[in-house]
Amino acid sequence: MANQLGTILAVSAALAGAVILPVHAQDGLRGSASPPAASQIEERDKSRAELEAIEKSIRDNGELRRKLDAEIESVRADRGRLNTSLIATADKLRASEQRLGALELRLSTLEGSERAIRDSLASRRDLIAEVLAALQRMGRKPPPAIFVRPEDILAS
Repeated sequence: MANQLGTILAVSAALAGAVILPVHAQDGLRGSASPPAASQIEERDKSRAELEAIEKSIRDNGELRRKLDAEIESVRADRGRLNTSLIATADKLRASEQRLGALELRLSTLEGSERAIRDSLASRRDLIAEVLAALQRMGRKPPPAIFVRPEDILAS
């Protein structure tokens, strides 16, 4: 118990000394130091102004950075949409080119058929002319039904 009481008194004395010494030290500084000079006050005010300007610049730069980050995200989103659109357009173009190739192939087939039909008609032109002439003659003076045979209309 005496040991504990001694420890408590020692701690109390140390705390009292720690509180008293800084108070006396401050009093000693006040008494020995002269009031700050006008140049020191001006320098302090100038430093504060510079500090405030730097802090304002930091705040402005932070705000500008947030705006730029938002703009960068917007550009990234636009880029993604444009890439998607570009890919879709390329797919549509590829499909259109395939359809165009199929149409060109069909057109060339149809042109070949047209040539074949025209050649056939040209080779039969004389025969068609004879049939038309016979029909015109029959229209002016139709032959009697007895002399006509259905198998040989050209001879009639």
